Amino acid sequence: MQKRTDVRSRIDLQLVTMIKNARQVLAHNGITVAEKVFIMGYSSDGKFAQRFTILHPEMAAAVAAGGIAGACTLPLSEYNGENCDIR
Repeated sequence: MQKRTDVRSRIDLQLVTMIKNARQVLAHNGITVAEKVFIMGYSSDGKFAQRFTILHPEMAAAVAAGGIAGACTLPLSEYNGENCDIR
């Protein structure tokens, strides 16, 4: 049996929910927005921006990440025989 993911335990899913909610509120007020968002961050927020874009490519138009000390997140399932599950 697969464990159900609680949205509160995953910050990326919280952001997905916030984006969807913002779209609904804006649409209700007659404001249309692009299908995809631009996401950016610096330092640990930059790492989150990278990870979010890998996990939800359908939602991101572009990502800008700075100050990540060369620690680029790569969409690999494994590296050197080690599991790299980033979820």
